[in-house]
Amino acid sequence: MIDQVRTFLTKSELAYQTLLSAIQSGELKAGQKVTLNELADRLGMSLTPVRDAFTLLAEQGFIIRKPHYAAVIAEKKLSRTDEVSLLRAILEPETARLAAMHANKAQIDEIADAYNASLEAVKNQNARELSRLNELFHLKIAEASGSTLLAEFITSLWKALPVQGMTLNGDTVATLKSHADILTAISEGNPDEARALMAGHVGHAADRGRAYLDSLQSSAPEDKPD
Repeated sequence: MIDQVRTFLTKSELAYQTLLSAIQSGELKAGQKVTLNELADRLGMSLTPVRDAFTLLAEQGFIIRKPHYAAVIAEKKLSRTDEVSLLRAILEPETARLAAMHANKAQIDEIADAYNASLEAVKNQNARELSRLNELFHLKIAEASGSTLLAEFITSLWKALPVQGMTLNGDTVATLKSHADILTAISEGNPDEARALMAGHVGHAADRGRAYLDSLQSSAPEDKPD
């Protein structure tokens, strides 16, 4: 296991956090029209990271795309991310239980491959790849559940999650240890343990997400990013 990891803040993550904070604080008001160029000028960034953030915020329901105009800020409501976290906490423990009951060797190998590749991503300090592999680990478990409908629904939930679902920070070691324990329970065919481990793992996703955003806020530079 990797002993030390460092925080890796991408421009897309910073753009997302900054715009999300502006929406939640009311600095960007509900009903206000916005364009990519305006937001890029606001942040002092190029269009690419702002477009990434814009797309994610639209997927999460914070921004509503309008025909013949870029978009408007949505009315405040329960965060779509919070809803996704709740549904994951209900459904993903069941996928782990079913995977422990039904997964074949090839499916277990695919879950293990995603986990092992995550360790390599940490060694290489590749935050983007780590985030992708974190998602892949969970989706491979869903596929191994034996329920195509459940796997499709879990996949749609992950598409609504923030891009920074897993990053190179102090929580990474604990997260990967949790993945290792879940993998062991599934490979050993222990459905009750797999379900309990996944429930504990996913149940704190919303808290981890809020802590991540707080860390971004505290680490954001005072000067505009280039």
